[in-house]
Amino acid sequence: MTGKFQFRLQKVLEYKEEMEKQAQLKLVEKELALKTLADRLAALRKELNQLQEEQKNNSETRINLHETIISCRYTDFLGGCIKNQQDRIAYAETEVKNSRESVKEAAKERKTLDVLKESKYKVFSQEIKKTEQKLNDEFALNSYYRHNKAVKNS
Repeated sequence: MTGKFQFRLQKVLEYKEEMEKQAQLKLVEKELALKTLADRLAALRKELNQLQEEQKNNSETRINLHETIISCRYTDFLGGCIKNQQDRIAYAETEVKNSRESVKEAAKERKTLDVLKESKYKVFSQEIKKTEQKLNDEFALNSYYRHNKAVKNS
C-alpha cells in the first residue's frame, strides 16, 4: 500500500466547503440589510423626536392651525413609517436567524466530512507505517541472516 492519500469524498467535501462559504456570505448580506434597516429606524425615531420637540416648543408661541394640522399628519405618518420599519426589522431578524442556522448546518456537514477524512487518513497512515515496519523487519532479518552466514563461513 504505497502512494498518495486520496479521500474518495474529496469533491463532496469541497462542495460542502463552498456551500458553507455561500451560507456565510448570505448571512453577512442579511446582517448588513438588518443594520441598514435599524439605522433607518433610528433616523425615523430621531426625526419624530425632533418634530415632537418642535411641536412642544411651538405650542408655547402663537399657534397656526394649518401648520399644526400638517405637523400632526406628519407625526402620524412618521409613526406609521416607524411601525412599518419595526415590522421589516422583525422579518430581517428572522432571516438573519435562519441564515445563522444555515451556516451552522453547513459547518456541521463540512466538519462531519473533515472528521471522516481525518480518520481515513489516520487509517492510511497506520497502514503505511505497518508496511514500512514490515519492510524494515525484512531488511533487518536479511541483514542478520547474511551476517550470521558470513560469520559461519569464516
